Amino acid sequence: MEESEPTLKGIIANMANLMLSIDETLLNILDALGGIEEGITLLSNYPRTGKKTLGIGIININTVSGDVSLTDGTVEHMTTPIDGVCRSLLFYCNREVDLELNKDGMTTLSTSIAPSWMRYMDIPFNSIKIVTTVATKVYLIVSNVKDGVPTMDRLIQKGLDENLSSWDHEHKTVTAAGTAEQLDAMEVPSGIYMTVRAFTKNVGNIYVGNSKANAEDVNKRLKLQPGESSSYKVDDADLIWIDADNDGEGVEYWY
Repeated sequence: MEESEPTLKGIIANMANLMLSIDETLLNILDALGGIEEGITLLSNYPRTGKKTLGIGIININTVSGDVSLTDGTVEHMTTPIDGVCRSLLFYCNREVDLELNKDGMTTLSTSIAPSWMRYMDIPFNSIKIVTTVATKVYLIVSNVKDGVPTMDRLIQKGLDENLSSWDHEHKTVTAAGTAEQLDAMEVPSGIYMTVRAFTKNVGNIYVGNSKANAEDVNKRLKLQPGESSSYKVDDADLIWIDADNDGEGVEYWY
């Protein structure tokens, strides 16, 4: 049978099919490359879950072995060792600390960090030294890629978007009215608000401050009437102090 001459419509259709095939091939290649990149990019964090309260002294972290040598002589571990040089770090502390990054014994970064999240990029290191002068909560993520650690916004968004696997609550009463007391320690996950509510059975008001002095200062403290509540975006309940009009009255608080 004699073949018919290709029509313009047929040529265009064949070209379209060819381009579609090329597009799919390119996508497959890109997917493969993405998998390779993910395979060579390593992230490791300490502690494995939540934040860790470190004692006073020097804490040494070997990212190659994943060992974390604590002030009491015990050794804990990062989520995974990184066999090679790390190049980025995301670090959190709730008290001022001294931080030192080292590569093969040579210091590549030495700094003091105020309570905050800090992100360091494109700095080679395979060991970390943390020096604390008070009990301090820390959390850190390291990567072998110069910008491989997540941004603070991504961590905060993650905390906001995900459901919690647990929750906690406590009560606190003021022993002597006029003398503010600190709420008991209770770690609050990143991105989560802690709520403080005055007991409904209170007769007088509760006063809230970010320090003992401010909770006792009529010009700086916040007032909670019986049953009234307020929320705070803090990483631990012990950052809040309360005072009361009457002895034995207090609050309940939770996240």
